[in-house]
Amino acid sequence: EEIESQQNEKIFDLFLQCKKQQEISDETGFPQTTISAKIKEIDKICELLTENPALEIPIKYQFLKEKIKFLAEFSPLVYNVWNVHKENEETDFFGSTPVKIMNNLIFLITKRLDIIYDPFGGSGTTIDSCKKMLRKYYVTDRKPLEYRPEIKKWDINDGIPDDLPSNINLLYLDPPYWKQAKGQYSQDSEDLGNIDLSNEFHDKIVAFVKKLKTKIADNGFIALLIRASSVHENNSIKRIDHAFELSKEFEKI
Repeated sequence: EEIESQQNEKIFDLFLQCKKQQEISDETGFPQTTISAKIKEIDKICELLTENPALEIPIKYQFLKEKIKFLAEFSPLVYNVWNVHKENEETDFFGSTPVKIMNNLIFLITKRLDIIYDPFGGSGTTIDSCKKMLRKYYVTDRKPLEYRPEIKKWDINDGIPDDLPSNINLLYLDPPYWKQAKGQYSQDSEDLGNIDLSNEFHDKIVAFVKKLKTKIADNGFIALLIRASSVHENNSIKRIDHAFELSKEFEKI
């Protein structure tokens, strides 16, 4: 039963990575019919545990207990201003999303097994949150970390990945941008972290979202995490609110 539990957990982890049943079959050795049956049974157990976290379940599904317990005990930040202290973070990766923000975002606007797409995977915070909250994820990065194999290598300048799933429930955008991130990720002039605003930073983001239009579910969301910038222009300082400007462009799309 303990061996079966490990097998079930492996299958479910691959399922959360948006792997197709054939891919899961190839990695685990189980036929696709078995994969399908196990995923349905695991989802059923999740539903039962959600209704009653203290429910006694077979050993082969015990790996779900901790995940359901986390969800049952999670307390979201319910205000429209989320105050999260940087020093409480679990990683020092440059530009990483605070874990509490990611957990809160996923908890409030998605449901179990919803699909979340993060094209700027960074240190993998989105993946960690999705695993805890039983959400499916597709995460890419221009230069993924070697120790995070779940992050696929992809550059948004090349469009959208061929195997990107449809019906994305949450597109999460935390892009590196111009001078705040210069040289932090790479020295490549095409890196969003190195381009100047005059080099069409906004246009690159908008063009990428436009290509994703048919992939986002009808009731899906776009979440954008980005701070404002202050630039010198004609002997004065101009403030650019990227979130506001980009949101207007997203609404047009």
